[in-house]
Amino acid sequence: MCNNVTANILKKEEVKRKEKDKISDWLEKRKCIRKNIYAKKMKSVENGNIIYSNEHPLLLHNGTEVHEIGIENRRGNFETVYVVYSSSNSDIKEIRRIKRYAKDTVEEIEKFLENSMSIQQLYNIDLNIE
Repeated sequence: MCNNVTANILKKEEVKRKEKDKISDWLEKRKCIRKNIYAKKMKSVENGNIIYSNEHPLLLHNGTEVHEIGIENRRGNFETVYVVYSSSNSDIKEIRRIKRYAKDTVEEIEKFLENSMSIQQLYNIDLNIE
């Protein structure tokens, strides 16, 4: 401690944290899975939803298969996006829902999932979790 009172005051420096609100901010560099190239060619787009053929689902890097990516409902500036997937060791299809901006497209989410290690990484882009 010194006799200078103003020098004794501890100041917390503000650290500017970059907000990652765009999907492209969360993209990671991973090798492309060859089966995904064919899965993207065989996909069908219906009403803005991406549906993959049963023989060629989109694969994540841990073996999880994505069967469908779609938009459930829109409310103002936000939308609910759902992803139908099955884990690598089971045939049971599960659904994961996340909240995103209405300006985000299912193609951006497809690109994010293509580079994801697991389905749990969807929580990175979910706007419900702060």
